[in-house]
Amino acid sequence: MTNDSPCIALCSTALGDSVCRGCARTFVEVANWCALTPQQKITIRAELPERHRWLKLAHAVGGMLDICEEEGQPRGMIKLFDAEPIKVAVRDGRWQVWQGEQYWELDEGELPAILPALRGAK
Repeated sequence: MTNDSPCIALCSTALGDSVCRGCARTFVEVANWCALTPQQKITIRAELPERHRWLKLAHAVGGMLDICEEEGQPRGMIKLFDAEPIKVAVRDGRWQVWQGEQYWELDEGELPAILPALRGAK
């Protein structure tokens, strides 16, 4: 752990997670942190609060988080064991959630209402 690292010593990438449940960095970001440029580190750090929100949702639905990029924007991809994956983003304080053909745009407080639908969509 170095002073510039967001590591909080709860690393789960060593256990097979694509995104660390402690610091919310990807396996590749953790492994290459020392080689990243200062600008790359700043960009990653700016994304961490949103990633932590995605991790909470992944935990709530029993899934594993991965990070993907669509239209130049990072999105969370929550992989579920027995349901379609969930794509998520938070824009302007509102959750954007995609699963299969379904799409929701929700405030934070509305998110718990769709959790059963997300867990059961096939």
